Amino acid sequence: MRKWLLAISGFFLFLMIPRDAHAHILDETKQKSAQFQYSDYYQPIQQYKGKSGVTFISYSRAWNSLNQLQALEAELMNNKHGDELRLLEKVEIYPDYPAGKNILGQYRLQYDYSSSDVRLLPGRTIELYGGDDFRTVESLAATLSHEYGHHFTMYHILDKENKLPEQWMESAYASVRALKNTPAHDDGRGEYEWSIHEIAAEDYVQLFGSEAAVQKQFQMNTDIPTPFDLPELQSYWAKKLNSGEYTVRKPLPFYLVDYKKNERDPAYYDLKFYATDLQNKKAYLIGQEGSGTYMAVQLDQLQSSNPIEKWYRAHEMPAEKNWLLDSSENEKTLFRLIQHEDKGFNRGSKTLAITYSQIENSKTAQNTINLENRLTTAEMKQLLHETANKYGIPAEILKAIAYVETGMKQFDDAGNPIVTEDGGIGIMQVTLTDEEIQAKKIDKERLMNDTKYNIEIGAQILKEKWNWAGTRIPKINDHHPNILEHWYFAVMAYNGLSKRNDPNLPHAKKPYQERVFDIIRNHSLVNVKSIPSFEVEYSDEN
Repeated sequence: MRKWLLAISGFFLFLMIPRDAHAHILDETKQKSAQFQYSDYYQPIQQYKGKSGVTFISYSRAWNSLNQLQALEAELMNNKHGDELRLLEKVEIYPDYPAGKNILGQYRLQYDYSSSDVRLLPGRTIELYGGDDFRTVESLAATLSHEYGHHFTMYHILDKENKLPEQWMESAYASVRALKNTPAHDDGRGEYEWSIHEIAAEDYVQLFGSEAAVQKQFQMNTDIPTPFDLPELQSYWAKKLNSGEYTVRKPLPFYLVDYKKNERDPAYYDLKFYATDLQNKKAYLIGQEGSGTYMAVQLDQLQSSNPIEKWYRAHEMPAEKNWLLDSSENEKTLFRLIQHEDKGFNRGSKTLAITYSQIENSKTAQNTINLENRLTTAEMKQLLHETANKYGIPAEILKAIAYVETGMKQFDDAGNPIVTEDGGIGIMQVTLTDEEIQAKKIDKERLMNDTKYNIEIGAQILKEKWNWAGTRIPKINDHHPNILEHWYFAVMAYNGLSKRNDPNLPHAKKPYQERVFDIIRNHSLVNVKSIPSFEVEYSDEN
């Protein structure tokens, strides 16, 4: 089941209406004829001035209570905002569509300008239409966010770049948005979806919009990258906002890792997606037909602290979703994840475009995923530090083990997991038999491809060896976990209780635990004392 995409002034909403229905911002500075007020023809039903300083006026009987207007104010404030908020005077809700049936909202723009200065004027108004039809905050959230996006971007580009609306194609924003050699326009003479003002407002929703606004949002213009494809765009806004709260975020890792034709109808494809780094926060999986003719569809909500691999099988999905997997109806389909953040930029994945006739080109191999998401040395050290703290292990110990084992690497230069001849896996060289892996309920695939998980399992094994003290390994003094030297025999046991780690015997290279403690001595500010000599008894040849 498909739904037509409705374009509006300052937004688009999803109804059974052709896409070419749209309008533009009301520029009351340049368009004197636009200065009439729709409010002159309607009777106010309810009014509320909130703590935000914005007055909410309803002309719709469906929005007749203070509680409704207070909830709408709360939704407005869920969109990230700054000093520009003081210039917004009113949000008005109309019962019908005074600007035209297909127009769901408009932003009334007015500014002062000279040859050297442009300033957005106070008293700005957002108008929301169709209040008798859209009776919930959720149904107005996306329109409200987009219209506020006009207010936000007008303030920053007019005031801080000193660019009139008809000069935006000359702006730094247009440059970082990669619009210079496209059909984009700032004079209203081109296609609606190529209006730079509409593109900027949609960027706002994606980067700054509320959770209610983003969870079904896919930008109207499918021919240009999203803000999550362009780190330069985040850098632009971070500089404009000049706040430590806004830093460039890496895209959410999101891939097609497998596919097959549906067993019941081969025109449909079943798709297997992979996502990671969700940080146990909700992310919305959104799909859209490739030309942008129809509405976007929320396919799923994902939330995990671990990587997710999940099949989407057409026959298991409702009709309003599975049509996106129909290759006979869609030449190309677009997918992406978006994740709302309370502070800073929202996060999103790069757009995953699948052309069904060339679907293999959209598939990503695991080693490529590993390479693209490989942790930096600083990130690796931080992860080791956090995991060590979680298990009560001195961070220096866990870091040194990772360095001795693999040089703090989970993958080789080709992105393949490091696996040694004796079966050691990954950064911590976890070495267990298949029976031990099954008994401990360890996910071997994750052990190979998930650095965080590998470190976690390595820490668990080391802590298990620590608990052997006094039984299978010697106990040093009071066996205090904060004293590095007291971990000597646990580190030895991590590599194996064998003659190769007996310091009393001659070896071609130092025993394992000695190499670990040498790393600590040479690469940290910690003073490591010598371990007293000891004798070892062997129960077998090893």
